[in-house]
Amino acid sequence: MASLARNTYYNISAFVLNTVLALVAITVLVRGYGLSGYGLITLARLLLPSGILGLLEAGFPEVMTRTVAVARAMSDLDQLARRLSAACLMAAAIGAFAAALLTLFTNEIIELVFHSAIASREDLQSLILVSALSLPLQLVGSVLRGAFEGSERFALVRGVEVLSNTIYLAVVAIMLLGYNTTSVDAALAYVWIWNARSALYFGLVLFGIRTEISFGTRDIWSGAGDFFGHAMQLFSNKFFSMLLNFGPSIVLGVFSTVATVGSYEIVMRIPKVLKTVSGMFNGALLPFAARADAIGDHASARRVVEDGTTLVVSLVTVLSAVVMIFSADLLHYWLGIVDSELAIYLRVALVWPILVATLGIGSTMLLSRREAAASINRLSMITTLCYFMLAVGLYRWLDWRAFVLALVISQLLTVPAYWRLLRREYNIELGSWLVFSAKLVVIVSVGFLLNSVTRSIVLVDGLFMLMIEAATAALIMGVGIHFLALPHNVRQASEDFLQRCVSRLWR
Repeated sequence: MASLARNTYYNISAFVLNTVLALVAITVLVRGYGLSGYGLITLARLLLPSGILGLLEAGFPEVMTRTVAVARAMSDLDQLARRLSAACLMAAAIGAFAAALLTLFTNEIIELVFHSAIASREDLQSLILVSALSLPLQLVGSVLRGAFEGSERFALVRGVEVLSNTIYLAVVAIMLLGYNTTSVDAALAYVWIWNARSALYFGLVLFGIRTEISFGTRDIWSGAGDFFGHAMQLFSNKFFSMLLNFGPSIVLGVFSTVATVGSYEIVMRIPKVLKTVSGMFNGALLPFAARADAIGDHASARRVVEDGTTLVVSLVTVLSAVVMIFSADLLHYWLGIVDSELAIYLRVALVWPILVATLGIGSTMLLSRREAAASINRLSMITTLCYFMLAVGLYRWLDWRAFVLALVISQLLTVPAYWRLLRREYNIELGSWLVFSAKLVVIVSVGFLLNSVTRSIVLVDGLFMLMIEAATAALIMGVGIHFLALPHNVRQASEDFLQRCVSRLWR
């Protein structure tokens, strides 16, 4: 539990910094290149493991995390080295094959996905070629990142993430201020920075710098069947998750324009960030769950699922409610966009991360169990099928808006099934969750009413005033939830955790 708290601290700290950097970067990109340019950059990122081609990771990083955690718990570092070498070789081979396909079909990809982009064909060809050739290195980097997380080197991994995002923001700002660049140049900068990050991970392992992780040279394929079998199960889960996250952008790129992709991504950007609030715990949870299952510590696992879920749902609900209240002002003062329709659909989209938060921690921990992972895969498949059926049915009338509505509805329909699975695997008391949820709804509703009264007296007339009013609304709802909705043990645990975080920051 101590290591889980420490690793969670690193994840939360990095999440806050990365979120700030991402929001600033979006501001710079949209104001510098417009919605069309931002849409092109979004589509270009889909050609990397950070986008839809993350499917090529094939579940290796997550299973590598579990393998390293179990090997360390059992003091079997030889197996760790063998699995790492096998996973890296397999990832490099998959990346090379995908690179060949992207290179071979470059013109077809431009015609299909980038057909509405104003960039020259030569620039787009260069972008796709560089992205393709980068795949083997970046996929190996993803496996090595999973290994570092399994060895609980979260300070290192999160530090590298923050550093790379900071560098990207600085590079884009310099490009816009000092050079006559295009959105293709901004996309290429993203690719090269990802390459540097992957090369850093590889160098750390190869030269044995500050890590117990190493490559094996003997019998690396011996007994790898279970490893790859578990990876395929996680691949299935990731496949459906990727379709939910990146499928709409691809569809809109094919059937509409890059400007439409930009509009959709602007609406979904903050909901996706809030969804990762629960995801920021995933890196710490997977090695913890694997270790707990290996030594039979089921009580700790159940405690993490119950208490962690209430805390995450509280945080996501407060943040989502605040953005709902100030959605129009946020778009205006953040991106310079005045569009009431975008503000309305942003409010709708913010229901989605709240629903995901109710099952995020439990679902992540279940991925360490092969049998439960299969159930998660089935539920993910059902959610994805419902999503695309609804989106296709509504697309004729609502265009990109259909994907927003379908996302919320499909997730709402399948949440009860996820809850039943968590109750079966961890003996979760759903009754206490329902009581907590009812209190949460009442407190947030009161917060909305109080804010309506406040806004009738004090108007938002600038970014500073927006920040003051948003912080006030978040504080009111947060304090109400903390003292009136959270169970006593969860409230005490959160206070202790915050005290440890503050003490670390002051050291």
